[in-house]
Amino acid sequence: MPLLGICILVELHPWPVMTDLMVYALAFVFLGTYILPALISLSLKSVGLIDSLHMNTAKDRRIPFVIAFVFYLFTAIYVRRFPLPAECSAFLMGAALSIGLLTLLLPYQKASAHMAGIGGMIGLIAHISSAYFVDLYSYWVAAVLAAGLLGSARLILLAHSKSELLSGLLCGLFGMLVSLNWL
Repeated sequence: MPLLGICILVELHPWPVMTDLMVYALAFVFLGTYILPALISLSLKSVGLIDSLHMNTAKDRRIPFVIAFVFYLFTAIYVRRFPLPAECSAFLMGAALSIGLLTLLLPYQKASAHMAGIGGMIGLIAHISSAYFVDLYSYWVAAVLAAGLLGSARLILLAHSKSELLSGLLCGLFGMLVSLNWL
């Protein structure tokens, strides 16, 4: 989701971004929000600190979520150095905040990180739509359809309950809206 969110922000932002800069920024975001957390999760699995990469239990999610939070935060702070729209860094901060909220919920329930991601995208679309007064109907439709399909898939796979899906969606939406509007 971080790469998609950055691409949407740059595409819809009124000021153009140089292609070379965009490629470098996307590579950095990919490294900081996907590659490094994934490699650390693989390492945690190989040393036995987590039982499965599926992270079906709260115990398995705790350490990887904290690590992902740190990497997302670091990536957001570093992205501020790029001449990109300010919302790019705020978007990544919102993703970090969402992961932090998911981590805080772990003692109570295993909220869906997948739904937090789509909730963050819905928050991003809401922010862009209101901040720049643009009609993003097709983006809204795509995001709502993606949320429905994703939630349905998680239910069919018995990966989450309805309340876990809803709490994940709300964590993503809340984290993103707080970050984009107040950070």
